[in-house]
Amino acid sequence: MKNKNIRMNNRKSFLESTSLIKKVLFLLLGVFISLNVNAQSITVGSIPATNTFTADGKAYVVVSGLPGGLNNYTWTNLSSGVQASFTSSTDLTDTLTDFSGTYEISVDNFDFGFSAIDTITITAPGATFNYNGSFVLCGGLTNAFLTAFVQGCVVLGPTLGTNYLLTDASNNAILLDSVAPTTAMPLPPLVVGTYYLSSTNLDNGCVGFDTFDITAGLLNVSTFSTNVINNTLGLFTVTASGGSSPYTLDWQGQNLPTWNNGDTLIGLPVGTYFYTVSSSDGCTYSILL
Repeated sequence: MKNKNIRMNNRKSFLESTSLIKKVLFLLLGVFISLNVNAQSITVGSIPATNTFTADGKAYVVVSGLPGGLNNYTWTNLSSGVQASFTSSTDLTDTLTDFSGTYEISVDNFDFGFSAIDTITITAPGATFNYNGSFVLCGGLTNAFLTAFVQGCVVLGPTLGTNYLLTDASNNAILLDSVAPTTAMPLPPLVVGTYYLSSTNLDNGCVGFDTFDITAGLLNVSTFSTNVINNTLGLFTVTASGGSSPYTLDWQGQNLPTWNNGDTLIGLPVGTYFYTVSSSDGCTYSILL
């Protein structure tokens, strides 16, 4: 009887130990799965389309860290809200071939409780820029103020806007990274230097790139004049240099001869003369005599 009780106690201890081991194993498995799920990530990328009217652009997603299971990939066009593609497979990559535009990719793996969402824009060339403002700092100015206008991107019913990116070419510093609902973007104050500007219409992926320079205006004007003495008519010489030639001279409404740089005007009567010299880069110099 005593030996039977010992065997029963040993069996009970064995069963309790086995149960404990199972609990530990399940706990470790849960931790392993949790660690793996927490380590999951997705990477997205794109290949540009030929233009905004051809559905040959590509977007792709790569899932890393999943030990297996079935993945559901859902691509949605964010501009229209229409589902562009759905794929269910065990592959860890998926590719969308479609028109340029911005898409949301949703990845769900129900076997491991993993879900992730990201966005990617398929781009296409087509945008160009116009500017309002001067690229030349005249008269001692230290900052240029420009507004960039995007043209060439045909969008029906825009909803997502246009992303503008401005960088300083000297150090690649980002000066502007903003989304606007219009095709016009005021740029921040700019000093002398070279700049890169790009725009991406998030609705149809239409992109444009431009490089421009802000320069210092160096227009200089020298004058020589004589006063009228003893009824002798005076003379006046204007010479422009620096900046960008050719130069023009405006006598501000006074009926005086056509001027060529360095000309001496002879026979000027008594009076006050106001003129403005302009260089071809947009700088002006005005004086009253």
